[in-house]
Parts: sequence; structure tokens; C-alpha cells
Amino acid sequence: MKKLLLLMIVCLITYTTYSNESVVKVKAPGYKGVNVLKANKSDLVYVGTWGDGVYTSSNGGQAFTTKNNGLNNLYINDIAFDSKGTTYVGTQGDGLYVSKNDGNLWTKLPFDSSMNVTSIYVSRFNDNTIYVGTYGSGLFVSKDAGTTWSSLNRSKDNNGQNVVLESMHITAIALTMDSTLLAGSYGDGVYRSSDKGDNWRRANSGTNNTKFINQISVISKDIILMATNDKGLMESNNDALQWTKYEPEADSLKDDAITCFEYTSEGAVVGTREAGIWYYNALPFTEWLPSVLRSFGVVDMTQLSNGTLLAYDFDRGLVKSINKGKNWDYVSLETFGVKSFVANVGNEFVVNVNDRMYRSSDLGLNWTELTNYQAGMVNKLKYMNGRLIGIKNNNAVISTDKGNTWVTVSPGDADDGMMDLVVAPNGDLYAIILFFQDGMPPTARQELHKSTDGGANWTRIQNYASDAVGGCILEIDAGNNIYFFRPDAQLANKLYKSTDGGATFTNTGYSLNKTISKLSFAFGNLYAATYEGLYVSKNSGTSFSKIDIPIAARDFGQSQPNQSVASFVVASANELYVGLSQHWGVYHTTNGGVEWDSLQSGYHTGRIYEMALNSDADLMFSSNLLYKYLNKNRMGIPQLASPVNGALNQPLDISFVWSTSGKADLYNFQISANKTFTFSYEDIITSNTYYDIYYKLSPNTKYYYRVRGKTGGVYSNWSSVNEFTTLVGPPTLIEPVKDTISVSHTPTFLWSSVNDATKYKLLVSTDAAMTNVVLTKTGLTDTTYTLKVSEKLNPITTYYWAAVVEGADGSQGQLSEIWKFRTVVAAPVLTSPVKNANNQPDAVLFTWLKVTEAVDYQIQISRFADFSIVAQDNQTLGALQQPLSELETNANYYWRVRATDTNKVKGPWSEIWSFKTGQARPIHISPANNSGGHQAPVLLDWSEVKGYKYDLQVSLKPEFTGPFVVEQSALPDHKFELTSVETNKTYYWRVRAVLNDTVSPWTEPWNFSTGLARTVLLAPADGSNDIKRVSVLFKWEPTPGADSYSLQISKNESFTNLIFNDSNITTSSKDVYDLDFKQTYHWRVMAFDGELGNDWSEVWSFTTEEEPKNSVLSASESGISVYPNPAGEEVTINIPVELAQNIDKATLISQTGQELRTVSITTSIQQLSLADLTSGTYYLILEGKGSRYMFKLNKIK
Repeated sequence: MKKLLLLMIVCLITYTTYSNESVVKVKAPGYKGVNVLKANKSDLVYVGTWGDGVYTSSNGGQAFTTKNNGLNNLYINDIAFDSKGTTYVGTQGDGLYVSKNDGNLWTKLPFDSSMNVTSIYVSRFNDNTIYVGTYGSGLFVSKDAGTTWSSLNRSKDNNGQNVVLESMHITAIALTMDSTLLAGSYGDGVYRSSDKGDNWRRANSGTNNTKFINQISVISKDIILMATNDKGLMESNNDALQWTKYEPEADSLKDDAITCFEYTSEGAVVGTREAGIWYYNALPFTEWLPSVLRSFGVVDMTQLSNGTLLAYDFDRGLVKSINKGKNWDYVSLETFGVKSFVANVGNEFVVNVNDRMYRSSDLGLNWTELTNYQAGMVNKLKYMNGRLIGIKNNNAVISTDKGNTWVTVSPGDADDGMMDLVVAPNGDLYAIILFFQDGMPPTARQELHKSTDGGANWTRIQNYASDAVGGCILEIDAGNNIYFFRPDAQLANKLYKSTDGGATFTNTGYSLNKTISKLSFAFGNLYAATYEGLYVSKNSGTSFSKIDIPIAARDFGQSQPNQSVASFVVASANELYVGLSQHWGVYHTTNGGVEWDSLQSGYHTGRIYEMALNSDADLMFSSNLLYKYLNKNRMGIPQLASPVNGALNQPLDISFVWSTSGKADLYNFQISANKTFTFSYEDIITSNTYYDIYYKLSPNTKYYYRVRGKTGGVYSNWSSVNEFTTLVGPPTLIEPVKDTISVSHTPTFLWSSVNDATKYKLLVSTDAAMTNVVLTKTGLTDTTYTLKVSEKLNPITTYYWAAVVEGADGSQGQLSEIWKFRTVVAAPVLTSPVKNANNQPDAVLFTWLKVTEAVDYQIQISRFADFSIVAQDNQTLGALQQPLSELETNANYYWRVRATDTNKVKGPWSEIWSFKTGQARPIHISPANNSGGHQAPVLLDWSEVKGYKYDLQVSLKPEFTGPFVVEQSALPDHKFELTSVETNKTYYWRVRAVLNDTVSPWTEPWNFSTGLARTVLLAPADGSNDIKRVSVLFKWEPTPGADSYSLQISKNESFTNLIFNDSNITTSSKDVYDLDFKQTYHWRVMAFDGELGNDWSEVWSFTTEEEPKNSVLSASESGISVYPNPAGEEVTINIPVELAQNIDKATLISQTGQELRTVSITTSIQQLSLADLTSGTYYLILEGKGSRYMFKLNKIK
């Protein structure tokens, strides 16, 4: 039976729909209705009001004290506490305040003061962490108790699964026992974050697509409750991953708009938007049951530590329950719900509240008090034919200038009752009063009066002496016809009409016999509000028909709704707003009553006093607070600014901009890949007029976007739709491969093709941000490009490269990835033989300069410039030279070198140099090279070159720099006799073959001496490296006839920095000791016969070894002693105790560097035998953990 009745009820409400977030509270002066109710852990009860700030009660709500010291804004949206009792309040338009002394002083926190704070939550784990939700700006967090703030609206990891908070109107915040952060919104349901707000996922699974969240509370680890504005109370027992209807078998809760709840030991107690308070009853039936408070909207609810529940509604004020929500008793604050009346004057709203009159020209955003108004509260407020009229008990006040000045009018005495007053289009005033006749007892009658001079003088035109009842109503149409509803003495309800200015009235035939509370003639129809519904007459009152509002019936035991009309306004012939009596809400129709839309999801239902419309058909109505509902067709439509319609090559992380919209305080932005917006890529609610896309768009794709304004639950019409196309997709880079090293200086760049692309651009830069671009190639029609020699890159340099599609209009697509590579080593610089050299010998030494980071070199020598046939192709093993002999004579040769780097990658070839060999050169025959003891005449003889003559040079200098002893040209014979020579001199000579322009290379110089021959050096070899510096043996060939030698060693080639100079050496070798580490030395030898010496030998050089990491210390530095020295058969080594543990061996080395023996050091004093050694100089090296010590020993017999 119950299910059948429910089915019948469903059928009854077919044409009534319930929207969400429809009307919004107006921030008007004079109101102080409670907006939030909270109690802290000490049971100090806070109420935040809408217009009168904060009150607190320390006695369970019995009495309240104002606590507004420091508050600059008295419109309070939310209150929250930390574990220590610190209190935070969020305001409408002035940010966030904090109090640390129970509200006695408030301090403004550095939070954006323009923001409307709609929700606050202090972390259950850390008092310093505060979360704040706002109206249109999203969610913020402070981790330092409100000093600094950061936005949490966008997931940091944009991985395709995480989301952005699409609705930035945050209404509820909670933190679960597992530290999961929950954020409830108006417009997109609930979100969850498992990493403290860094990343978000939607958490709407199981919520039946609810979009509007009023409260989230974590009861325990397994119970999370969520109040929705359209789908009832939801529960999750798995950290908000899945939601279900709370106690789903209990289906008797008829109001799905849950505004608030508390949880007791018996279950949930909920406040609803229009059906009072309900509690869950597990036994004997699993049902929701209504409490004794059933027919009103509940604002908020809180629970004291003893389990007492407190709740607030605008009609009854603060109530309490001590039995878990079943019964409720009045406590206090009833006076916080004030009576008010509203009218529209032109396009401005005027409100009468708290004995004052205010006016707003911007839909209630700002108000101006009409200071000349002194009449207090009225019973009715209306605007007719240029006059603002306030009807009071005994008179009326009228303003003809929108309330700036007022006059009081009354056709009767101070004890007569004013029932109604109207103004005709012609300016005449009509007033119906209840006239009281003096006398005992006094008598009363209905009288209709008329004034033609603005109320200064009145004439009674109708007198109903026998009808002493009130409740009369007047209305006038555009034709000055007067409609007059009056009940008579028998309480018969009659409607009269006058077409002659009130001189005569006729009964219209009104037969409903229902008391009319308001008449309104609009758009050719006469509307009448009664306690049984709204009626309309389309024939000037002759007959009426009911405009039915099918309201859902309530369950058994509940107050049943009726259609008693408290007020109504007519926007057009088919659009009406109706406010019902007894808390049954506000309804709206746009098709003459065929369908109705309920607006109470945006306000807590209560008494409705008056309704008014402006010229845009925007509704404002007065209840316990002032509310507004905007006409979507008259809201300004945002104008799209960027990207412009048809824009091409837009970035994938594009930003959108639009203009402000008149009357809108939020905006709904949508972007879609289809023009019908069947799927929105992002659907955002924001207070900003811009939006930065969160999910990167696809390349080379057409998108559509639009914006509409939003206030409350009313959206403006959509803007025009702009379309744009994103950047063409990026090419995929192929080579040089990312992070490749040793890339050619003229590499080939290769990338993939992109659909529809015809041209590409190549970019090469020296920085990853591509700001220092060193190469740009545009208009490339292929997907590859090889650098020209003129574009070659620098060696061993890191470069970054990218490619992008170019459009025909010069635009470009999305940049590819940026890849890094490093070029190979430089090409060697050739030094000899010089470029284009001629007459080169048949044996050539090729040389070049060192290349940075090169470890080896490759040299190629060819007879052909294109190296098609290579005569020599050698690796030099790191050497910077390469000898080559037996070259062809009179032949052209080409040569080049390239380096190999540490990665075994060969660099670019050097420049190609060429040279030409000369004719075969003669061969020296006599005198023998380096021979001595010659006397004049000396015959110079060389081999014959058939057909050639000869050039001859004889010099005393091996460099042949002149002057010459002999310089002969074109000698016909291959012999030449020196008839005179100086004594004890060395002569150098060379010869070449000559035939016209053909010249052979000079022969290698030979020398002979007229005294001792020039000494020939043997060791250390010229140019040698890593020579042991402890002892170096210098050797040379014995010079015939010499009895002594002079050896010089210098640190420079000019021998001005000598480190050794001994001219009494009688052998052909000499040991030199203790040279420096890593030092280049130059040395030479001269032979002597008695006092007569020859020329110096050639100068050779060598470089000593590098110093070891563990350097050798001298005896004086170490504190170690070795004695006796000079030594005999044995020496003693004495090591300080602090060093002994670090010395583990001793090595004895000869002057030539030969290791003679190594012994272990086991004690701090140890003997070392020298018995088997011959006399001489030796070196002793002690070494161990981290150090080496060297001592010079002299051994004697």
C-alpha cells in the first residue's frame, strides 16, 4: 500500500522540477539571520550571522553575546576550530579572520581579502595546516597557521588520470583518518586527494551523479558522511572511493536537500532545506522519522559534548534536542529572523527592514540608506505609476523620487486602519480604510477615499456602514479601472470593479468565495492570491481559473503542503514567481503554469513577505533574509576575447580570456572537440575572466569554447562559440640521437614527417632553453638536413636541437622535443711541410698541432687530391708527427690528418695540404760525417746526378744562416776542393742538384772538423719523457783524440739557466741526481784535447717524470734519521714512534735508478746491511700508508 501511494505521489509531481543552487542571499543591511552554527570542544557556541557578525554563548545557547571586535565584515559563511580552541571565521568578501581568545578579538589573516570564504577546515593532524574553500577561486592551504597560502586547484602530476577542480566553488572540506583530503563543491560533486592536495581525482562513484555538496564529516575510519543538496545523505566506508545512500533501506526521507547533519550513537540526524529535522530510527523499523520540527528549512546544526543537539531555523530560532533529535525545544535567537518588504522602483530595489529604508541599483551588491525615511516598518511596500508606497497601520507614506523624500497621507484619523492604497495611471490616489466612529462603543465601517492632489485632500467615495471587517484589497489597471476586493459583514468575499473612477462599482461575479491577499493586473490578466492558491482572470475578473502548482505530498504524520500564496509577481503573460505561505517555498513558471521549477534549493524555506521584479525581470524577495534570482535572458553574455574565432596554431597549453558579464559573479567555461559540446574537455566554474587549460590539448586539432555567466543557480545564455586549431603536432626527432657524443661538425639532422606538413624549421642552440640559437634553417621541404661546411659546428661543444612544422602563413606548429648532442674533437692544424711547398726531399716529417681531447691521430698521404688511392694510412698512437721516406721525386703529394677522441670516434679531416718533391738529391761521399783531424786541402765529394749541375754551401754554422765559407752555384762537377781551412773548426756542408728551374732538395748536412770531431749524443734520447729524476745517466759516443768532455744541462734552450756544468769529465757518460719533477731539460757536450775543444754537440732535451701522488719527503721534513752517513757495512734507520706504524718497507736504489733491495720495516729502529755494496752514492726510500721518504747515502769501505 505504501509503495502504491508513493507511486501516486510521484505522478502528482510530474511537472514540478527541483533545480539546485537557484536563489542566492543578498548582502543587504539590517539583517542578522544565522548563517552558521558551531560549538567548540569547550561547548562555547558560535553563531555566524548574515549581516551582524559573530555571537557566542557559554550556556548552551540560552544567551548570546556579540563578538565583533576586529571584524571588518559581518557576513559570516563558516566557522572552524583547531585542537587548542583557536577560532577561524570566513567572511563574504573580506577573507579570513582568526581569534585566539574565544572571539573577544579578531585578527585578519593575510588571505586574499576580496575572496568569499565558503568553507574552512583545520587539519586533524596539525593545527598549523588550514584549508580554505572559496566561492569561485577554489581551494587553498596554509601550512603555517595562515601566514602564507597556496592554491590546490590543479593536480601537479598531469598524467591523464588526475584532475583539476572544475568547480571552484568549494563548500565542504574534510580529512579522513588515512589523511585523504576531501573537497566538496557546488557544481562538480566531490574530489579526493591522497597526497595532501598535490593531486586530485573525482570521488563521485555511487553518488547518483550528485553535483552539490553541503557538508562532509569523518565519523570514524569506516564512516564518512556527506550531505548533498539533491541526493540526500551519502556514506562511504572505504576512504571516499565509493559512496552509497546512507541506510539505503530507509526510503522515507522525502527531502533530498540535506543542509546539515550530526551523528549520534543512534545514527545520523539531518537538517533539510524545507522539511525540517529528521533522525534515523533503526528499531523497530529501519526508517527515517521526522522530528517534531517538520516544516521549515534548517540552516545548521551542532552537537555539544554531552550529546545535546542545537539547530537553527529562521522561524523558530535556536532549538535544542536532548534525545538525539527526536524532540526539540526553543532556546533563543528567534528575533534574529526579521520581517522585511521589498519593491522595485524603475530598475532599483528598495527594501524596508529594521525600521529603515535602503535602495540598491546593482542587484543588492551595494546599498544606500534613504536617510529621510523616518516612518519605521510598513505592512506593504509597492511601486505603482511613479510612486513608491509604504502602507502602515493607520496611514501610508509615499515617495515620488525613489525614496529620497516622503510624505505621509491618510484619509482618516490616527485611529483608523489603513488597509490598502493604490495610484491610478492618471495620478489619482485611492485608499480603503477601516473607519472607526467615535462613541461608546465605537463602530467601524469600510470606507473608500479618493485624492486627486497627491493625498493632500481626500473625498470619501464609498461607504460600507454595515461591513466592519478588514482585509480589503485594491488594484488598478492601465485603463484606470479599479478592482476592489472586500469581505462583507457575513464574510462573503466579493470582487468589485469601477470604470468611472470609483463613483460606482459593480460585482464582477467573483464566485470563489476565497479571501484574496493580493491582486495584480498585469499583461491583460487579473491575478488573485488566495490561501488556496493563485487564480487568474482573463476577462477582467468575471471568472477565475486556478494556476495549479503540483507540490509533492509529504509522508504520513507530516504537515502537508498547500498552495496558500504569500506573495507573487508577474514577469510576463506566461512567467510568474509565486511564494507560498507556511514555508512551502518559491516556484517559477515560464509557460503559464504548465511546468514549475522549485527555487528553494538555494535558500532555507521560511516565511515570505514580499516579492519584486526589476525591468529585467530579476526577482528579489524578502524572507528572513533577502534573496535574489536572476533572469537568465537578461544577464549579460560574456564576450570571448582570446583565442579569437578561427585562430590557428594555438599552443597546447593555451590560456582563455573573456569579458565580464553583467550581473554574473561566476563563470562557466567549456571547451570541447565538437561544436555541440556533447563532451566537454574541461567544464570549469570560476570567478575569474580567464582560464589556463589544464589538460594539454591534442596537436593539429580543432576545438570549440564558450562561456556563460553564473549567479547562484542561474546561468546566462552561452556566449558565441569560438573555434580554434591547435599547433600542428611536433616532429619526432631521429638523429643525432638524444645525448649522443662525438657528433660530426657537419651532422645530418633527421626527423619524422608530420601529417599535412609541407615545410619544416630546424633549430640548433647552445642552451636547453633554445634562447641562444646558432643555426636556423627555414622552409625545409624534406625531413632531413645536412650542415654545409660554412655552417659547421664548433668542436667538443654541447648543442641542443629541435624541429617544428612551418605554416604557409609563417606560423609554426608545436616544437619537438629538444635533444642534446656533443660534437667531436676539432680537425688538426697542419704545420709542415707547409702548404704548397716545393722541392721537398724524398724523406719528409709530417707535423701538426695537438687537438684538445684527442688520444690518437690518423694521417693519410696520397698522390691524388681526392684520396681515391691512398699511399699511406697510419695511426700515430698519439704522436704529433709522422715520418715518411722514399718519396717519388718530382711528384705532387696530398696529405690530411684527423683526430680520434676518447670515445674512439674520429673527428673531421684537417684541411688538405699539398707539396711537391724535388729532383733526386745527391749523396754525400766524403769527408765522412762527424770526422775530425782534417787539413787543407779538403775534397768535398758527392754522387753524380746525370745532366745536372750543383749548388754547394759550406758554413761554420749548422743552421746555414751565413755568412758562408763557400757558396757556389751551378758547379759542373760533383767535387769541390777546399784549399784552405781554419784550425780546430767544424765545417758543415750540403749540396743540391740544379737543372734550369728544377732543383733537388738540399742534402742532409754533413760535418767535418779540422780538430776534434763534433761529439754525438746517445742518451737520454732527444724528446724523451718520464725520465726517472732520481738519477739520470747522460751518454755520448767517445770522440777520437779527446781526453775530456764538458757537459751542460739547462732548463732553457739558450743555456742561461744551467743546473749542471762540468768540464772535467774524462768518460763518455755522467750520472746526474735529484732533478725536478716534470721538468724539461736541455743538454749538450763538447770534447777536448788538452785545452783545445771542438764545437758543441747538437742540443737534446728530455722531460722528467711527474711527481707521485704520495710525494717523497726529505729527511729534514720527516724527522727520520739514517746513520752513520757516510756509512760502512751497515746503517741504522730510526723512525719516530708516531710515524713507525705508517712505514712498512725500505728500498735501496742505485744512482742509475736500479732497485737493489727491499726490506720490511717491523720496528721503529732497524739496521740495514750495506756489506755487499761497492763504494758510491745510493738512495734509500722509506714508504708506507700515505707517505714516502728519501735519503741520500754515501757508502765507503
